[in-house]
Formats: sequence, C-alpha cells, structure tokens
Amino acid sequence: MGAEGLLLRPAKESDRRTLWRIHTLAVEALCPRAYAQHEVSTWVRLLKPEGYLRPERPRTVLVAERGRRAVGFGRWTRR
Repeated sequence: MGAEGLLLRPAKESDRRTLWRIHTLAVEALCPRAYAQHEVSTWVRLLKPEGYLRPERPRTVLVAERGRRAVGFGRWTRR
C-alpha cells in the first residue's frame, strides 16, 4: 500500500487517543522482531493517550488519513 489517497493534516487535541492507538499497534506488531516480549509489554504499558500532543513539548504532529480513518502519524521538533 503506497501513499496514494493519503491526506496529511495537523493533529488536534482530540486525536490523542487515536495517536496512542496507532503507536501501540505499531509497537506490538513491529517491535517483537527487535526486542524481548517483556520489553515490548513494558513499552506498551507505559504508553498513555495523555503523552501525546503535550503543550509543554511543542512540536509539529501530522496525522495521515486514508478516507476518514487515521492510519499513521509523524512528529517533527524544530531545534
């Protein structure tokens, strides 16, 4: 699946739960190849929706949507 049909938009505060879900699913699916299961389980347990889009850590976050469904996100911090 390529980038066809993807729309990038700025993340909103209401996206926190969605960003958490996408990140959690990615860690569970991809990280067992490189980390022990107990490490992946701990990583997932430590992820919380409140940890995304924190105002004290300003950064640009873009949500990738296909149709009306969020399928990914990325963040960028200017230094």
